[in-house]
Amino acid sequence: MFYDNIIYNRHLEDSFYELSQLNIEVNEPNKAFLFGVNYVIVSDDQDYRDELDQMFDVKYQSEEQIELEAQLFVVQILFQYLFSQGRLKDAKNYVLHQPQEVQDHRVVRNLLAMCYLYLGEYDTAKALYEALLQEDSTDIYALCHYTLLLYNT
Repeated sequence: MFYDNIIYNRHLEDSFYELSQLNIEVNEPNKAFLFGVNYVIVSDDQDYRDELDQMFDVKYQSEEQIELEAQLFVVQILFQYLFSQGRLKDAKNYVLHQPQEVQDHRVVRNLLAMCYLYLGEYDTAKALYEALLQEDSTDIYALCHYTLLLYNT
């Protein structure tokens, strides 16, 4: 329920907050912190941010970097959720509605390329994989999926 709320941009504050709290209860501190940071991003609740920093004894250099990492975490979790249910179009649309800085990250571009591949949008997938491999020829995810793409076309 919380995942779908976030995917469809409903009750964002409540969903991120509840996911943070649930992960505290099940002793998943990394998830609790990262969902909590996303809650703070959408709610601007600095008291909760201070509480997270104290609870998890977090030290970091850049506020922007930790926020980007939190957003990337959520995109990956929700992408996996959608992909595992065969909701490839929803996964693609979810990724395409993220802030540009998130979309531009290589991890997210790999996810998007995988969507295009499995949706049969081979030309778009090929262009993304080739760009990823030009940036880093050792990107194992891009290499594996690009090989699969070449095999299927």
